[in-house]
Amino acid sequence: MDSFLLKYILKLNNKFMWRILFLFFTITLSAQSSTNTCLLSIKDYGAKLDGTTDDSKAIMSSLADLGYAFIPNDNEGAVIKKTIILSNGQKIFGSSRASKIISRVNPGNAAIKINDIPFSGDALINDLTLDIKTNSIGIHIVESRNVFVENIFINGNNKCTQGVIIDGGLEKGSAWNQMIKYTILRCDVGLEISSRTKRNWSNRNYIGFGIIQSCKVAVKLDRANTNKIEANPQGSGVAFQLINSHHNRFESFTENSSSFDIEIDSICRQNTFVGEFSPSKISDKGKDNNFSLSKKRTKMYYDRVNDNK
Repeated sequence: MDSFLLKYILKLNNKFMWRILFLFFTITLSAQSSTNTCLLSIKDYGAKLDGTTDDSKAIMSSLADLGYAFIPNDNEGAVIKKTIILSNGQKIFGSSRASKIISRVNPGNAAIKINDIPFSGDALINDLTLDIKTNSIGIHIVESRNVFVENIFINGNNKCTQGVIIDGGLEKGSAWNQMIKYTILRCDVGLEISSRTKRNWSNRNYIGFGIIQSCKVAVKLDRANTNKIEANPQGSGVAFQLINSHHNRFESFTENSSSFDIEIDSICRQNTFVGEFSPSKISDKGKDNNFSLSKKRTKMYYDRVNDNK
């Protein structure tokens, strides 16, 4: 064969091989990219999201298979008639607060329950609305660590017994849990941090800024120590109620009312309240509780910042 022709054939073969290799790597990278960006929702598990059909099974199947349940912002929302239980490493989330779960669980039960998350584990709830339709609980965290709740709206419809409970349980206590960017409306108790025994307390939990409005009790602590709470109670019967709780810190302010009621029983000690509000009633039967309360300032935050420039 002519040497020139042989070189030409080899050149064609090299170009062909490079094209094959290029196509192979393109397909491979594309598949990897699709794997990383593809997110299945509970609709892939049969959820109807029509505001009527029970989608509990679809949510639980997604959690079992994927380790997460994604609630899309579709139609009327996902109805649940059974408690959704999150285990270690599992997540339930939406695309925004417009992603809705309508809870019709039996009275006394919780819409979402998280139980026994170890110190080395985690669980996540975020970007959701919980619409509570029965005399039940919104989110119940029991004997757990490192549970993270973010951007949650809970509408209790004056039926929800507790919006969120961080519960020390009977054996292990609950600690290091976090909740931020939340709104809780029309519950008997908006947020409760408590324990059922004297030795398994709920402590070192962080509740970042959020709004708790139109509840009988906005924040209740019962056997809870060394927690930090930045809740903003509005229009509630009692803003903060403390029972047998110590060394907690509250940083808050009121917006739409001059009333700010605090109830502290005789066993509580060394709790600190800091904020900008005008308390109209404080019932402090405890010992060494500290109140650093100032009246609301007339200027907005950005005005104060400008004044300091």
